[in-house]
Amino acid sequence: MGTVRTFSEAQSPTTLMLSPSSPQKSHRSSSLESSLPLSPPSSLSGRVESTESKLSPAAEKVIQLFQDHSNGERPKGQWVRLPLSPKEYNTVREQLKDTDLGGYVDDKIRFDYVPHASELIIRLPTELHNTLTMRVLREIEDQISRAATRDEEDPCIKSFLSTVKQWSGNIFGSDSSGHQRCPDGYLKCRKSKLPGVIIETAYSQTAKNLDKLADDYIKTSKGNIQMIICLNLAYRPNNSNPVDRISVWEAKIEDKVFKSKRTFDEVFRGPDRSSANLMIPIGNLAHENMLIRRYGIPKTSFQKNVVTFPLSRIAAMLDELEADSSSVDPLVELPSDVEVELRSTSSEEQTDSETERQDLRRDQKAEAKAEMEDSDYEDR
Repeated sequence: MGTVRTFSEAQSPTTLMLSPSSPQKSHRSSSLESSLPLSPPSSLSGRVESTESKLSPAAEKVIQLFQDHSNGERPKGQWVRLPLSPKEYNTVREQLKDTDLGGYVDDKIRFDYVPHASELIIRLPTELHNTLTMRVLREIEDQISRAATRDEEDPCIKSFLSTVKQWSGNIFGSDSSGHQRCPDGYLKCRKSKLPGVIIETAYSQTAKNLDKLADDYIKTSKGNIQMIICLNLAYRPNNSNPVDRISVWEAKIEDKVFKSKRTFDEVFRGPDRSSANLMIPIGNLAHENMLIRRYGIPKTSFQKNVVTFPLSRIAAMLDELEADSSSVDPLVELPSDVEVELRSTSSEEQTDSETERQDLRRDQKAEAKAEMEDSDYEDR
């Protein structure tokens, strides 16, 4: 299997860009079988047969994991990290192209691929994480929308803020490297290729991954991604003193050196929780070229805060979600003597379903291309 290279050992990270996609659903967990070698999944046999000998053990393992995922078998943990070289990654994508499993991977599996680290990361967020992320983003978006309607606000700023919305989907590399990220959620203005603000949520066991992820977002985007908000939730079982934290990373240029810098780190739930507010200024919602050239917003307005989010509000949201999840009524079962009649799928319906998936993927690619051609994006 391929080895994981450090940043210094690998090629320079590639620039990221956006491709629209629908939010992904969370999945239940189960054990992951890691035995090798693995045979190609049956749904891929038609395509893999001629190149089976070319598949490396690492590529076979990834394809098998995707197949297991489609069969309802989920690996344990929030993030599953697998070594996979760029060449192996391209081979996997080629084998999945225009297959049922490939459609499933595009529609249902959230994953990151980092070529300069030769690493594939399967994301398996919990329903609580997904819901908390979306609720925080929704409230931030509401504050931005209200700011866009204030009578006293500068017309240029109002015009810009009216285009900033919450999104969910993949962020891709701007070249053929295969670099891909799938953030938990983000804020992006309509004409930008990249989000200005990204939010990531994880349990404390993967907190160290969040710091590395924030650094990677900012540096590979060359500062076009301005702010990363990391919600680090304590793992409750067997934890007598749980602490939930929030940290913020921002793009900075200091002494002519471009870097990512942690600018905010507070406890929002637990002992010694902070009474501070999460602040988001205009300058962090998009890169300055767009703010100045497209909307005519002067640099003097970049530090004006348009979002003031009390950390106590995030704590209240989390309390409410945990209370709801612990009091869910069980599913109603059918009487034991009643059988369920399953509807069979004809070969014609299977063909129609695959055609629809291919049409959807083609439309998404066309939409992404059109958005990129209409964008003001420029490297800093």
